[in-house]
Amino acid sequence: MHYRPVGQLIYDPLKPSSKSPNKLAPRIRSSPRRRPTADQEFRYVTDETSQAQRLAVAVADFLLAHDKAACGLGISVFRVGIGSAIMKMTVRSDMLNAFDICHGGVVTALADTAFAVACNSYDQLAVASCISVDFTKPAREGDCLTATATEVATTGRTGLYDVEVTNQDGLAVAVFRGRSARISGRTVLPKKPL
Repeated sequence: MHYRPVGQLIYDPLKPSSKSPNKLAPRIRSSPRRRPTADQEFRYVTDETSQAQRLAVAVADFLLAHDKAACGLGISVFRVGIGSAIMKMTVRSDMLNAFDICHGGVVTALADTAFAVACNSYDQLAVASCISVDFTKPAREGDCLTATATEVATTGRTGLYDVEVTNQDGLAVAVFRGRSARISGRTVLPKKPL
């Protein structure tokens, strides 16, 4: 399966639509709407997509374009939502430990990247304040790992996120829980000059 390379912007998520409202009215179709392929799934943004969703996608693009660790590990985005993210990574031979299984730090890095994208999806700069990881099954060379981050709760400047890392068979490899802290007045995306 092929996924979009990290940091490659496919469209301008903050550009207003040029379509007039009457062109957005539902139409009767004789054939089903063409669905995006798996590697395009999270990029599938229509005119009806909320501004918050567009912002979440823009933040994910910005974060991964500037994340050298994620690029080095071959982590790619599969889907981004408001307070959620799904990332993928294939285990390579240089990611194996002495027991020929994927190093726990690499699995943690994948989960942490999904956590970072999810907790920053509001474009309010957030950093990890605490994480815990439980490993449930070893990952082997060639395994395609998927990290699914979900927002559990946000209160004030803190957020709580769960990330489940699974292999290509859907079996849990690790369970990650992260607490984020928002930095007051800071955004992820650079401010445009007036």
